[in-house]
Amino acid sequence: MEEGAVISKFQREFAFPFPQTPIPSIYSGHPWQSWMSFTIYITQVNAMAKSSIKLRAKVKDDVVEVKALIKHPMESGNRKDKKTGEKIPPHFITEVECEHGGKTRLTASLSGGVSKNPYVSFKFKGGASGDPITMNWKDNKGGSDSVEANIK
Repeated sequence: MEEGAVISKFQREFAFPFPQTPIPSIYSGHPWQSWMSFTIYITQVNAMAKSSIKLRAKVKDDVVEVKALIKHPMESGNRKDKKTGEKIPPHFITEVECEHGGKTRLTASLSGGVSKNPYVSFKFKGGASGDPITMNWKDNKGGSDSVEANIK
């Protein structure tokens, strides 16, 4: 299967034959060898998933402009599900950090009042083309993501 391919729940649980992924020799001939191989394969596919952050940084006249779009539902906990009438539990980003050159260039505290898929933009001095910049976020349910990009 190709990198970034999506596997349905049915394929995860019932697909035959299982993809052949090299597994340790201690499992050779084990009745669950196919299942273990398939589990390792699923883990590898999930590890190749795209980041939820699209990060761009450009330098102009010694000023770096950073733009980021973060894919996240940002549920405040105040809305109700139209079908069930029950409140949708809160699920929002609480902290965004951006680092460059070993220094924290941005720390932002967010709450449920920010809209879905937040856009973050800021500028700082001192970056050069080709320098790496890292952005990460954490949410109220323990989720997180991080991405690194080079300044252009």
